[in-house]
Amino acid sequence: VHGDTSADCSRTEMDSENHGNKRAKTSAQEISEDKSDDDDKEQGTGSDSGSGDSDSNSSSDDSDDSSSDDEIMSWYRRVRHSGEINPKQVLKEQHILTDQDQLDFLDEAYAWDLLKHSLKLISQHLQSQPVRPPRRRLHEFHSIDHAVELIRTRNKIMVLTGAGISVSCGIPDFRSSDGLYKMVEHRFSLPDPQALFDIRYFVDNPVPFFQFAKELYPGKFSPSPSHYFIKLLENKDKLLRNYTQNIDTLEQVAGIKACLECHGSFRTATCCHCKNRVPCEDIRDSIMKEEIPNCTKCEGPFNVMKPDIVFFGEGLPSKFGEYLLEDLEVVDLLIVMGSSLRVKPVCNVPSRLNPNVPQILINRERVGQPHQFDIELLGNCDAVIQYICNQLKWTLPNGKTVSVPPPQSDGPSTYLFEGAIRTPTTDAESTMEGRDDDNMGNDESGVDMNDD
Repeated sequence: VHGDTSADCSRTEMDSENHGNKRAKTSAQEISEDKSDDDDKEQGTGSDSGSGDSDSNSSSDDSDDSSSDDEIMSWYRRVRHSGEINPKQVLKEQHILTDQDQLDFLDEAYAWDLLKHSLKLISQHLQSQPVRPPRRRLHEFHSIDHAVELIRTRNKIMVLTGAGISVSCGIPDFRSSDGLYKMVEHRFSLPDPQALFDIRYFVDNPVPFFQFAKELYPGKFSPSPSHYFIKLLENKDKLLRNYTQNIDTLEQVAGIKACLECHGSFRTATCCHCKNRVPCEDIRDSIMKEEIPNCTKCEGPFNVMKPDIVFFGEGLPSKFGEYLLEDLEVVDLLIVMGSSLRVKPVCNVPSRLNPNVPQILINRERVGQPHQFDIELLGNCDAVIQYICNQLKWTLPNGKTVSVPPPQSDGPSTYLFEGAIRTPTTDAESTMEGRDDDNMGNDESGVDMNDD
C-alpha cells in the first residue's frame, strides 16, 4: 500500500536479535510502518525521537511470519475507527479499483470491506516472499583510514542519528542505568516506563506525560560536536540527508537544513480533537508547570494539545517514506551514529540500502546484528567524530578542536575509542565471516524494495 498509508503506520519496538529477519515488503507504506523501539526512542529527549537510545511501545518480532498481517490489519482497524482516510480514495490511488463509476456506486461500508479484503491479499503476498539474507561486510573497507577516506570522498552521505549524539549535551538516553526510563520508573506507577510515550496510554491518562514533559522540553541544551559534524558535512555539500530519531530539535539549533525528524519534535503541538496546531511556545508555560495544556479553539472531549512527537502507536511523517525512497537511489555512504537500531521503521534503513553502499557505525556498542557494518567505530560519538575531523584536518562549525588518542583495534574493522562497550561476536557472524566470498556475495542487483 502506497501513498498516504505510509504516514499511518505506527512506531513499534523490535527485538534487536531478530533485526533484519522480517518478511519482504513492497512499498513506501512498509517503509513508514510501525515505529518501534530503538535505543533511541529517539523520541523524547535529545535522543532519537523519543528516548535516548531506544524506545518503543509495541513490541514486534521481526521473525514472526504474522507480523506483516498484524501491522497491516492494525492500521486498517485504526484508520477505519478514526475516519482519517477515505477508503474510496485509497482504492483508487492504489489501483485496486480505478473505474470512477464503480467507485461512485459503492457505499462506504462496502468500500471499507473491499479495502480490508485487498489488504489481506497483500499481507498474504508479503508473507510468501523469501527472506533476504542479512547484509555482509564489504571487505574492501575495513580500517579507520578507509572510514576517513570514505567521508573525504563521498558526496551523498546519509546520516542516521539517535539519542547517543545528544547525551553529551546533558540529555539522558533512554535505556541506560540512569536513563529516562529509570527516571520514569522511579517517579510514576506505570505498567511499563515506555507507556509514558504510548499513544494509547496517553489518551487514557495524559497526566504522567505532562508531569514529565519539561524534562524533555528543548531550549536548555546546546548541540554536540556530533551535531556540528553533520552540519559540517552539509557545509561541504556532502550531506544527502540526516534522518534523526531525536526530538530535541538540536539539529535545528546546529543549523542543519537537510534533516528529517523521523519521530517529530517539540516544535509544534496539535489538538487531539480539532487538530488545531500551534507553536510549542504557546504551551510552554503549561508544560513548565506540569499542567495539561488545552486547546483554545475548541471544547472537545479530549482537546489536549499534544506536542508533535511521534508516540508508539502513531504514524511517522509521510515524508519519511517519500524521502527515503528517493535517497536510496543516490546514497553513496551511510553513517549510523548514536542509535541502538531498535525502533522501527528507522532501524530498517541500513538493510534497505544497496548492500554495496559502504556503511559506518559510530556508537558506544555494536548494534543491528546480524546486519554487518563495514567499519565499526565504537565509543562516545563526540570522541570518534573529533578524531575523524582531526584526521581530515577539518574544523567543526563550533570552532573547537580537541586532541583524541588513536583508537585500539579490536578485530577486523572494529576500533575502540573512549566509552566503548565491547560486544562479543555472535556465532552467526562468525559463521558468515568464514564463508567463501563466491558463495556468500552481496546482492548486486541494487536496492531491493521487497526487503523487509
